[in-house]
Amino acid sequence: MENRMKIYAHRGISGRYPENTLAAFRAALEEGVYGVELDIHASADGIPVVIHDDSLDRTTNASGSVRDLTAAELAALDAGNGQGVPTFDDVVTLAQGRLHFDVEIKGANCEQGVLDVLSRNPGTKAAISSFEWDVLAKVRAIAPDVELWVLTSTVTDEAIATARELQATTLAVMHLSISRETFQRTSAAGLEVMAWTVNRKSEADRLRDLGVVAICTDDPRYL
Repeated sequence: MENRMKIYAHRGISGRYPENTLAAFRAALEEGVYGVELDIHASADGIPVVIHDDSLDRTTNASGSVRDLTAAELAALDAGNGQGVPTFDDVVTLAQGRLHFDVEIKGANCEQGVLDVLSRNPGTKAAISSFEWDVLAKVRAIAPDVELWVLTSTVTDEAIATARELQATTLAVMHLSISRETFQRTSAAGLEVMAWTVNRKSEADRLRDLGVVAICTDDPRYL
């Protein structure tokens, strides 16, 4: 039986819509992907908002730091095609339980806010990921049962050890660094592998054949 990988839309369908906006996440819903990856920072009033950079300059019509504006002020910006910067709550409400979320915490002091959104929406399926492994440790200390993914560019002994210590289920790894050997090392440690960011069908096929359980892509129609 063919192994079917789970497809995650990277920052929503960011290949065709402004990244991390409700339009990009709505498109992901319409195209029937399994899940979406999104990025979290905290606003000035402590609300988890969905934006990749800590600066506003690249993705909005404003400049400066995300943490200097309230969630309402961020929502009023133009993040592309008239879309504002959404809150995590906005995206969860849009999805209505139909997407699995890969919630990448990028900003400081976001852990409790993210967990609060998930607790208010008990039907929401999510894993929390981060390159900052101390952030994952903070999440684990607050929420013993939440699913964690360890984000890493390459499979290392330290990444595997951290995942096992935090009882993470998955290593989320840059796709080009996933070989048969690194996949087998990860599997031997009882961990699944998610690959980012894959935009070629031939690469998706290679990863599926290895046994990778999920991939993140900018545009799922090509896969």
